Amino acid sequence: MQRVWSALTEIEKAESLSTWQIAGINLWPVLRMRIFRELTEQLGIFERRIEERVIANRVPPKKSEFGEFVVVPFVRKNEAGIDPYSVRISNALGEHASTLEMARVDELEAFFTKKYRKRALIAVAPRIKTADTQKWDRVMTFLETTLDAHLGRYRAFPRWALVQFYAQRLGWSKAFKKTKKVFIVNAWKRSMIAGAQAAGAWVVEPQHGLLTNAHPLLSWPGEPWVAYLPNELYLWGSVWANDSIPAGVKKTIVGYDKVLPGYAKVSKTILIVGQVHHTERMLEIAQTMAAKKPDHTLVYKPHPQEDETLFAGLKLPRNLMIGQKDRPAIELIANSEYVVGVYSMALIEAVAIGAKVISLRLPGSETLEAFADQITFAGAADKLDSVLEAAKPATSTDKLFAPKLADRAFLELLEG
Repeated sequence: MQRVWSALTEIEKAESLSTWQIAGINLWPVLRMRIFRELTEQLGIFERRIEERVIANRVPPKKSEFGEFVVVPFVRKNEAGIDPYSVRISNALGEHASTLEMARVDELEAFFTKKYRKRALIAVAPRIKTADTQKWDRVMTFLETTLDAHLGRYRAFPRWALVQFYAQRLGWSKAFKKTKKVFIVNAWKRSMIAGAQAAGAWVVEPQHGLLTNAHPLLSWPGEPWVAYLPNELYLWGSVWANDSIPAGVKKTIVGYDKVLPGYAKVSKTILIVGQVHHTERMLEIAQTMAAKKPDHTLVYKPHPQEDETLFAGLKLPRNLMIGQKDRPAIELIANSEYVVGVYSMALIEAVAIGAKVISLRLPGSETLEAFADQITFAGAADKLDSVLEAAKPATSTDKLFAPKLADRAFLELLEG
């Protein structure tokens, strides 16, 4: 993954991609995440996720959906059907906040794209210059040559992305015209952020997972400001305010809402936390570990997005079981001596709880290097017994999760 990240950041600097505008649109921040994913999946760094494409209904916005405060929860919910990352915001603001679920966001995007497509074409098409298409070709050629890859649908100049973005941004700017703040968990919808900001709203992204120095959406090394990022991040602790996030994004520590359970270690237990991009590899590793440690009990906890068909018909060793996909990993972490994964947020929670944490040297694990004094890294050549012996509980976790803000201070922050 580091190879892809290095290539991206190199061409970004060489071509000044973060500030490149076409028809008033910063194209690169719109497509960077998609290109990163295409490259990592095509190169086999991550297992390709085949996502069923659902065509959203085109349903126009309603005034009741866009009040003073709007909350866009995380698409995945817990067992109770609640998004733990936005529920405190919604509860604190009460009737002053409206909620837009991601399915509704998709409907609105489809509506805006259709309604404003002609206007977008008229605005965008005449302003695309030969220099723009040549620049795009240079960028794609560099990435394909450097990484020995092919960028598929992104290879040709993406006029479609500019038209789609223009139409959606226009629609969102009209919808948010009376909104003061928008709270978006996993704020990857660039046109939604841009439209809200164009309407004068302040966009906040509450933290919902790892923030590393190589985050495809938020990390822009050396850039003081980048278009279509949230105005503010609500962070769990000081360690997450890393320097790769542009200074133009305000970082506010609000603490950790989730109550971590007490540690009740059961000896000789190993929890393996699934990683959506590495399912097949991790299942192989889990079975190998179980065979080498027959006196240990192992549980493989699937990620909610992992493909269930990969678990069907598996012949597992007697000491290895598959956990419930939708059950929170935190309950299993609290009873496990060892917690093994790649770069899941569950590993950081395990560090805070007091387990012995091991990160497998698969692509993406390098994002946890900042926690090298708290996590043991294990490569393919390492002997399992040596890895387990080397793994120790972390001695200091204060910077990971600060105490959450008091209710009154939190409400003042939300309303301010």
